[in-house]
Amino acid sequence: MPPRRSKRMRIEMTRASESRTARTREQRPNGIMDDGPSEPVQTNSEVTQPSRTTTSSSYAICMDDIPPAVPSIHNMLDKQKVWLVGSSILKHAQLEAFLRPGGLHLNLKRLNISLWWQGYSGLKLSQVEQKLKTLAKVGPAPNVILIHCGGNDLGETSIRKLRLVCMKLFQFIQTNFPHSKVIWSCIQWRYSQNSRAMESQRKRLNSCASRLALRYDGAIIRHPDIKRDSLFFCDGVHLSKLANAVFLNTLQGGLEAILTKGHACYPA
Repeated sequence: MPPRRSKRMRIEMTRASESRTARTREQRPNGIMDDGPSEPVQTNSEVTQPSRTTTSSSYAICMDDIPPAVPSIHNMLDKQKVWLVGSSILKHAQLEAFLRPGGLHLNLKRLNISLWWQGYSGLKLSQVEQKLKTLAKVGPAPNVILIHCGGNDLGETSIRKLRLVCMKLFQFIQTNFPHSKVIWSCIQWRYSQNSRAMESQRKRLNSCASRLALRYDGAIIRHPDIKRDSLFFCDGVHLSKLANAVFLNTLQGGLEAILTKGHACYPA
């Protein structure tokens, strides 16, 4: 067995080892640890900053290259509200419009045009003024007032009196709805035992109302496709299902042409 070292010798050897380790640390640069290889330390000026223009994908698009969004047609056109006031012709047309793809607004909502149907069975031309007074209490004045009335007056009231009623009605609208455009929807053929006299009175009333509408900066919608035919009239007064479809198509085309293109008469 090797000779056993004394306690004093072991203490001196430990102190010598610690002294050599301290001298070695003093000879190394500051900041270098004993347990790893020495590497040069980068200063703040040598640190490379990442470029702000660097993109993570080769498909990156510059924001300046994206064109501005095209405004919707709904934002380009002003909202317009239309009152459709008249006899049972409008009342039955409203029921047919409810079943169509375009709905009660006849597919005119895409142009910011909304329709409010006000059809009354047996309504006469002299009663339209009172109806407008009542409707004015419900809400603000509309942009457009379409009138389809007068068929119930034919054969019962003289054409002279109908002209006076028509003039009074247009003057009332001009005074009480100064910012509303008036559209006259022409009356269709109506059955009578004296068809010649009935047709003459109908044409004269339509002519008078059309002139007044244009005089007050209004417009006219005619219905030339609805003729005296059993396919169009179920009882000589009211329109058949086919005639209602034609009537609604004409209203839709007429309102679009008048309100978006500035036409004064439809069809031209």
